[in-house]
Amino acid sequence: MNALNGTQKNFNGLEIIRMPCEKIWLPDIVLYNSADDYTAGYMQSRAMVRYDGNVFWPPPAKIRSSCKIDITYFPFDDQKCKMKFGSWTYDGFQVDMTNRSHFVDLSNYVKSGEWELKTITIVRNEVYYACCPDVPFPDVTFTIIMTRRTLYYLFNIIFPCLWLTLLSLLTFWLPPDSGEKITLGITVLLAFSVFMLLIAENMPATSEFVPLIGIYLTTIMGMTSISIVLTVVVLQIYHIGPHQKRVPRWARFVVLSIISKMVGMSSNVKQMLSKVSHPTTVPREEQLYLCSYLDKVETTDMLRPECNGNLHVKSMQENHGSSHNHLHGSNVDIYHKNTKHHDSYTGMGLGHAHDIENSGENGSTANDLSRHVQMLLSKQEKDIEHHNIANEWRLVALVVDRFLFWCFLSVSVIATFFILVIMPLEKPDSEA
Repeated sequence: MNALNGTQKNFNGLEIIRMPCEKIWLPDIVLYNSADDYTAGYMQSRAMVRYDGNVFWPPPAKIRSSCKIDITYFPFDDQKCKMKFGSWTYDGFQVDMTNRSHFVDLSNYVKSGEWELKTITIVRNEVYYACCPDVPFPDVTFTIIMTRRTLYYLFNIIFPCLWLTLLSLLTFWLPPDSGEKITLGITVLLAFSVFMLLIAENMPATSEFVPLIGIYLTTIMGMTSISIVLTVVVLQIYHIGPHQKRVPRWARFVVLSIISKMVGMSSNVKQMLSKVSHPTTVPREEQLYLCSYLDKVETTDMLRPECNGNLHVKSMQENHGSSHNHLHGSNVDIYHKNTKHHDSYTGMGLGHAHDIENSGENGSTANDLSRHVQMLLSKQEKDIEHHNIANEWRLVALVVDRFLFWCFLSVSVIATFFILVIMPLEKPDSEA
């Protein structure tokens, strides 16, 4: 630059002259971690040369650098990128690199909707390479720290994931008779798969880091898959059918006694169990006996069964009413119908007793009627027993369903709070 050095008088009073940059020597300043090739170079703008030999060459350029991205805390991540500028061939004794200021002018900076610029630091370094251990190679490094704006990801990824998590929990509240429990679980699982694809499109393809949102979605998808499997088990228990064995004692104790208290269903369980009646031996005074007048006369008092014809009508109605109290549900109507048949059959038997006595027959008609009525009552008792068994299994399924709901709700709240709240707060400071 000695040829350009002089005084203002030597240049006829000119202070600055602008000349093509090809006419003067230019340093080979490059970006060491550039993402572009080095053949493009800078724009060949004019250089401003002062009378004292200082040259200011401000070429406009669009620079792209490569930096390592850490997406562990995506979308709550901070990124730290460095831009290293220095001479490619000249050492520090030939071309010295200095930083003119310790801050960057951001007056013309255009804010980004995705990133928030936190700080920019400028540091001058001297590096000694193995080829020239005594010769320094200076460089100026810009360190840029920026934080990702999370509003877009909150409304488009995180909040929909939370709503889908709530929908997966509603699977346990659907009645088993609705037939939509498994359908809802599979639909939520497919929706989570779509969100996984959406997140993969917004992140760089790397296997070094696993983002928080990916961990959260994988956890919730795993829970949803397990909930579908457990829903199948609950449906199997609910529809186990009346022809199976009764609920085991250990299951009654664990599910209906312990777990029901844990989930707040003890009162409902007691109320439903009180309605379940187990078949017992019918007392003798409630048993049905039909006999004719000849049976009364010819049979001794010690061997003769008591005839319902000898019972007062009011007492028979009371016995029928007491037997009705043991029945519940839809079987009550059936028993009322059987009771009507019972009364009609009894009346027929009493009416036929006079006919048989007059005609001299042996009362076989009354015995046939008694046998048929006993068959109806036996069938009614079996239906009640089967209905009670089915109701017990259904009660067990409802308690298990409610217990699974609270378990999955607890795990979902803990996972959401830990992954999306605690871990982002505990992330290391990028400025350190």
